Amino acid sequence: MSAFSPTVLSTLGVPASAPPSARTVQCSEDGQVIVTTKPAIYILTPNFGLKLDDANAVKGAPGSHLPNTVPINLRYFRTHIELSQISRTWGFQPGAPWNSVVFGSLDLAWRACVPSPSGLSPSGGCMLATLTTNLEVGLWAPMKSWVQGPWEHKQDITSLLIEHYIGAEDSPSTQILEAQVECIAWSSLPRRGGLSLLALGNRAGSVVLLRYDGLSLNMAHAHDVNVTSDRVVSLAWSSWQSGGDGVYQALLACGLPCGLISLVRVVQQINDDDNQPHLTCEIIDSDLEHVPANADDTGITALEWIRARNDAPILVYCKPGFVSLYSHPEIVAGRSTPSGEGPNWSGTRVLPLQNQHVSAGSSSWSPASGVIYVAEHDVLIVTLFDGSMHTIHEVSTSPTLQASPDPATLSTNSLTICARKIFVKHAPHVFQRQVTLQDVNRTTGITEFATNGLLLSLVEPGRPNFFDYQSDAHQRSEIIISRMWEPVRPVDAIVEMVGRILSDPEADMHVPPANLLRSVFVHLKMPDTSAKLQGRLLALLDATTLPAYAIPPAAKASAEGDFAAHLHRTLHRSVWKDMRLRVLILQFAIADACIIGQHDDDILVQRWKRKLQSIETNIARARLAILVENLHAVVQDLSAPEHAAFLSRLLQQATTLECPADVRESASLLAQRCGLATASDADAAVLQVDVCPACNAPLEADNRGPIARCVRGHLWARCSVTSFILATPHVRTCAGCNRKALLAPTQLHDANTPSTASKWFPQTWVVGAILEATDRCPFCGNCFVVLI
Repeated sequence: MSAFSPTVLSTLGVPASAPPSARTVQCSEDGQVIVTTKPAIYILTPNFGLKLDDANAVKGAPGSHLPNTVPINLRYFRTHIELSQISRTWGFQPGAPWNSVVFGSLDLAWRACVPSPSGLSPSGGCMLATLTTNLEVGLWAPMKSWVQGPWEHKQDITSLLIEHYIGAEDSPSTQILEAQVECIAWSSLPRRGGLSLLALGNRAGSVVLLRYDGLSLNMAHAHDVNVTSDRVVSLAWSSWQSGGDGVYQALLACGLPCGLISLVRVVQQINDDDNQPHLTCEIIDSDLEHVPANADDTGITALEWIRARNDAPILVYCKPGFVSLYSHPEIVAGRSTPSGEGPNWSGTRVLPLQNQHVSAGSSSWSPASGVIYVAEHDVLIVTLFDGSMHTIHEVSTSPTLQASPDPATLSTNSLTICARKIFVKHAPHVFQRQVTLQDVNRTTGITEFATNGLLLSLVEPGRPNFFDYQSDAHQRSEIIISRMWEPVRPVDAIVEMVGRILSDPEADMHVPPANLLRSVFVHLKMPDTSAKLQGRLLALLDATTLPAYAIPPAAKASAEGDFAAHLHRTLHRSVWKDMRLRVLILQFAIADACIIGQHDDDILVQRWKRKLQSIETNIARARLAILVENLHAVVQDLSAPEHAAFLSRLLQQATTLECPADVRESASLLAQRCGLATASDADAAVLQVDVCPACNAPLEADNRGPIARCVRGHLWARCSVTSFILATPHVRTCAGCNRKALLAPTQLHDANTPSTASKWFPQTWVVGAILEATDRCPFCGNCFVVLI
């Protein structure tokens, strides 16, 4: 490891400075890199796994001045959220209590930003919760394009808190403190659905839990718990653990200014027929034999949960000069851990950090700026603000700072030296000055970008011995994607990772392939791994056994209910929970990336094309089976003539796609129950819509692919959701495979749009409900964008 020379894939400048934090640089579940600086929040989307036109994307510098540089064409779609003016000045109004004064309003800056799980926003992607130095919280979501922005301010969450606490029994001073938020954290989604909760720690010592309301498209109050009489300054969620019978539990770690860490157990009972799971919270400190941290008047600089190699939740927290790990069998699902599960140790392990003398500003007392767990090495990497990287080994068995004598083992000294080498060679080209020992490679944030040692860090130079003033306009940071250690078997590691994902698709059902398979897309762009990886992946996909068709009967809609809302809800739930469809979508994303990857083997390309065509057909069959089953639940309202064209199209597709016999029989039964007794009736209904918008000539009957062709040669793209031709500019485009689909009714802002487009496809409530329920591309599983 000591002889390894670091490799830089790409660099990108950011014209701002950022505070050191383990969450300054984060990767959202949509695959975007969120960089929180003081004046702006930058949202960067690497072009891995995307097919959007990247002519306007920012090209990352390839770092050609460094040895062992990999030539990789990495571009970023970049947008940002600027810091707007404050909407309130706490404590400066006449008669306001002095303890409600917030001095952060004097020099306003972004303080924190956390992304939500994917699938919560109206467009099917992530939203952002932001916190300013004025202790105000806001909710942001993309307007048309989650890739290129802009992002709009959806909700003032601070106003929601003020409205919630007005009229409470607390004093006016306490009511203000309860609305002043010190820290934020967003939980993941449970494995089988349920709520994702946004936790807010306030100055009154309470933690407020908010949930996203899909009807109002805003956050709503869910629960709150009083933790302490002091402030809550840091929060961290563990992942959700299943307790059986639809019960899921997670732990929320709450850090206090005195250094104490309190644990809150959050439990939700999920019922498939209930959109609002029952939620309970309890503080479990008194039930534990060992608490994570006692009060020692030492500030907490980082607080994170990790999942160790044996799937055990371990709490990691950093204080100046020390890193601590906490594990206890009783915290897993609120009961003792069964034999063979969980870590082999319990309690708190406090490990002192050693100073790494690489610059004049090196100090083991620097705040932490990153916590990364590398499962294949069972190593925890803690990065400090001074640029040093400290490794804790054998996290799952017995955490220790002592590294193995094996040269391939990650060590504190080798990683710190690699980070320093990158800075020394990179700074003269970016910051226009030679690097000396007086220059500190301040790392304000770092996260794992992909497997095999690829890390993304935010670095800025600093000279602690120089006291010259530098304005904000002259401050600059650099995003660096680098390989910090030599992987032992890089191709094998990627293939094994893909195998685990395909064998357990339920684990990350809501995560788009653009993020879940990012490591695959990155290594397909590398000449040294692309050719070997493509052949191995094709063999893996050929050997993968698809899950059997297992579509549960949809709940019947009541006669007095809203049929469109019922179909929207049940169809959306069925698509997201279908294991067979999920595996096919992941296979499609891999096959599509391999076709456009770097290769010289024409035979391999043809094999991938045949594989992709087979996957497309299987996806269409799986989606058709799900749709037909859900339409049976609302069949009592489908006998109207305006539904004939769409239902007939389904019947034709069931025959054309050579679906299984039970699916074809179900489609025929649906058509008969809706009044289409014969196949000729179905063909006649389809011909009413399948005409060329340019010349009114009929479309070729044998063409049912993504492109429709009329008998006179005109070509038209088909909607990937409904298969109707797209004779309107009001469409959405998949960012992953570039397929297009009609806009959902709620996305049509122009009131005249439906009437102008209704000539080319039926504007029925069935079509509208299906378009509303489809917030991801039916084939590659990525989110749509609206380009016009």
